[in-house]
Amino acid sequence: MLVTSFRDPGVLPRRLDPNPEVEPRDNASFDLDVSEGRPKDLIISMNRVDDGGVPELGLNVDIITRWCTTCRIYRPPRCSHCRSCDNCIMNLDHHCVFLNTCIGRRNYTSFYGMLCHMLAMCFMGLAGCVLHLYYLAVPSDPNAKSGIVYALKTTPASIAFFWLILMWLIPAGCLWIYHTFLLLQNRSTVEQIRLDGSRELYDMPKGNGGCFGNFTLLSRFAMCSEKIRSWFVPEDFAPPIAGSAQKGREARRKRTPFQYANPLRNALVVLGRPTPSSSIT
Repeated sequence: MLVTSFRDPGVLPRRLDPNPEVEPRDNASFDLDVSEGRPKDLIISMNRVDDGGVPELGLNVDIITRWCTTCRIYRPPRCSHCRSCDNCIMNLDHHCVFLNTCIGRRNYTSFYGMLCHMLAMCFMGLAGCVLHLYYLAVPSDPNAKSGIVYALKTTPASIAFFWLILMWLIPAGCLWIYHTFLLLQNRSTVEQIRLDGSRELYDMPKGNGGCFGNFTLLSRFAMCSEKIRSWFVPEDFAPPIAGSAQKGREARRKRTPFQYANPLRNALVVLGRPTPSSSIT
């Protein structure tokens, strides 16, 4: 927790591009805050980590980078501006109000480690409470008092600690599950929100499922039923199979440019990122 709180999350220096190229202002615009044209967006051409599940589309991808009016820089890919910190953060995941810092490229590994330690402490506390009650209820000495009622009366604090830990375990466990899901896809919370809102992330549309796919039980049942019906119907009158109908559709990416097909490799890439010294100037 201390490492995550005090480590630089990946703040980018300011005023790297103080004079961006601007677009000509439209005379019909009623925006009074813009004295001249808006800064042009830059298009960065880069190679994907793999073919994204569609080899025929190639490995090249164009990513639009926008100019930050506050930091006066062109934000690199996967960089976002945090309104709470008022800085552009590399690989911004979210701003943690409990730690009072952003979670970004340089402290995400320690943040995920903190979540794992929280779960380990919660499970260790639950096991300690249960074992304490058990050994009081079933003592090794046959002449000693025993029973669950005797154990509860002897150590009511164990029951209080059990329920207190359980209350903390539920939100901590949900947070760990969510970040594990993002970790296996090499995706940040900001990117997941953009995907849910705009239905598209970089060149990957929503619905292609990432590393988990969108192959539901309902679609599996429909495909199997169509195959079974085709066995008893002449070929000319057989209904089309759901999987074959997708072959004629436009090829679409199944992964983002930064996402590997192997979930474990995505996790190793995220957790194994180098954490250089601060770049704040």
